[in-house]
Amino acid sequence: MKKLLFLFLLVFALSHLQAQKLNVDSLIHAALAIKIDDDNSSAPQNPDSLLKLLPGLKSPAAKIEMIYDIILLDNGEMSPDKALYYHKKILDLVKAEHDQVSEVVITSEMGYTISQSGDNPDGMAMIFKALEMAEKIGNKQAIGICYDNLGVCYLGDRHVNIAYYLKAVSFSLAGRDQLFTTAEFSNLARVYAESKQTDSATYYFLKEAQLVFQNKSHIEISRTLSRMLVLLGLLQPDNATRLKCFNAALSTGFAKKDPTTRGFIWRNIATVYKSENKIDSALLYADKAYKAVHDKFVVGRIA
Repeated sequence: MKKLLFLFLLVFALSHLQAQKLNVDSLIHAALAIKIDDDNSSAPQNPDSLLKLLPGLKSPAAKIEMIYDIILLDNGEMSPDKALYYHKKILDLVKAEHDQVSEVVITSEMGYTISQSGDNPDGMAMIFKALEMAEKIGNKQAIGICYDNLGVCYLGDRHVNIAYYLKAVSFSLAGRDQLFTTAEFSNLARVYAESKQTDSATYYFLKEAQLVFQNKSHIEISRTLSRMLVLLGLLQPDNATRLKCFNAALSTGFAKKDPTTRGFIWRNIATVYKSENKIDSALLYADKAYKAVHDKFVVGRIA
């Protein structure tokens, strides 16, 4: 109960960000006071064991959930050259089962992984191929996943990223996909915050927080606390307070365990130092961010 009270107070406080000057130190203290047990799940499962269960699942939604259980299970321990190992095994299996929805999802995720490992044109082409397949079969959840991956991987005009995320939200909501709906709210909050559109950033962050806290998922609450502190930093007018928020985000349990989250936070720290023309510090944190993603190649969503 105490834990949920802290969460409510944080969301309430952030919702009034425009109405008054908040005590950032108090918000950071409240966030770090929330102890989420990220290790309360059962012992880690073997991806190959989960792969054997995939054909026996009946609903497309259950199969999609299992696909992500498999490809995210290693939590980033795979190197880039091995990152597609289970993607390819899943693709072969679902093709043999004539499972078009799962084929769309894993094809989109292969494109995402290829894009994030450095080959953006080929990765984007694969995601577009998956989107075309998804639209033909009409599965809303799969269409939402494809648009989300396009939003993450598109490089260029942020208006295009936002357009992809908004399409992803509409299809994910229609497909009752809570995992991707929260990811899309988070990505929209981040893009708007980086664009200095504070009202929109706060709006989408609150949408994400409401959805996560309603479902009381321990791992998503922990992940959201990290994102909350990063967003709080992005909304600050001065770099000193931004760095305080980013360093607090690094102190959360999820950031300590998840290399992609650490990499995202370090990237933001590097951006702050770059804006101050502190090139050595900027390069140091940019290098840490790069190594976090490439040495611990993770295909999870950053926030």
